Amino acid sequence: MPLLIVGAERCTLQVGTHTIGGRGPDALDIPAIDWRPPVASITVPAPGMGPCTIQRITAAIVLRVDGELLGVRPKELRNGASIEFEGCRLTYEADITGSSLVHRAESPSHDRQRAARLVSSIGARLVNMHTGQPFVLTDRRVVLGRDESCDLVLGGKGVSRRHASISPAANGYLLRDESVNGTMVNDRPLAGTHLLAHGDRIQLHDEELRFDVEGMTDDAIPVPDNDTTQVIDLSHIMHPGRGAGLGRRITCTLEVMKGSLRGATFELAKPVGTIGRAKHNDIHLRDDSVSNAHATLLRKGEAWYIVDLRSANGTFVNGSRASGERELASGTAVRIGAVELEFRAFADGIPEGTERRPKVGILARVLRALGLTT
Repeated sequence: MPLLIVGAERCTLQVGTHTIGGRGPDALDIPAIDWRPPVASITVPAPGMGPCTIQRITAAIVLRVDGELLGVRPKELRNGASIEFEGCRLTYEADITGSSLVHRAESPSHDRQRAARLVSSIGARLVNMHTGQPFVLTDRRVVLGRDESCDLVLGGKGVSRRHASISPAANGYLLRDESVNGTMVNDRPLAGTHLLAHGDRIQLHDEELRFDVEGMTDDAIPVPDNDTTQVIDLSHIMHPGRGAGLGRRITCTLEVMKGSLRGATFELAKPVGTIGRAKHNDIHLRDDSVSNAHATLLRKGEAWYIVDLRSANGTFVNGSRASGERELASGTAVRIGAVELEFRAFADGIPEGTERRPKVGILARVLRALGLTT
């Protein structure tokens, strides 16, 4: 029988699908790693039915097989293969003895039950990128669309009555397009189905959702070892007024108030903006205290709000931790994890509270120049 070897521990792999990490019913009995979250599954087929394969469960943890990153697709395990993640190393030893294995046939209902047990421990949700409203995913299939009978109703004009569905699978959640206008994932058209990974953006015409897994705040973006407390991506940072005359009218800014980047400002040119560590965010903070999807800035009418997205280290407004929506006045102190910023709202491109000069027409300026008026 094939084995997994971790240090002095040896774990025999029976026919079926097993989980590396965690303590679920399908988890491998390896005390050295059972305290870690599930990271991958190993499938052992019946004799003569093909090789053993490994498939990742989460994209939040970097996993390598023989030094190569493991992608979404299953990968064949060869004798002596090394499996590495977060400082752990396992060695796969193939069954080369020729001994027979007993195969226990499993019914589709058993597979569905096993999938339900796995996804119920994930704690996944969809977050509406326009409103910040979360929708919790469970162990049952949900339908997304415009029709009132859908589990998650989306009112966008381009959304089909039954646009897409999300179903629990053996290794996560599977998104299926069922629309006329199409579904996109991370700005790419979805062809058929897609196994969702933490941080994926689902676009249903003009509606946008984000797939978020509870407790996962690191999207595997490398952070330099010499500074893991304050690493902020400068590519989205600019100073107020930059870009003037280019048709870009800012709606609000967040200015860094402390540290080496004090005075640097993030500008937002739309009424909704996402804040987080993942690259797709409008305000991209690469700081280890910031969650992958941390908060949403949202304007309703003339008022601005910030919505904490159940971040690990919290969102604070004037020193008080935000729970749900919190209104922001211009000049409010905001802390995202450990990053301290100041929020400033703009109206027609002018900071709120700034005295506006009345517009002067061409004729009035000519008369003023001739001394005929003041």
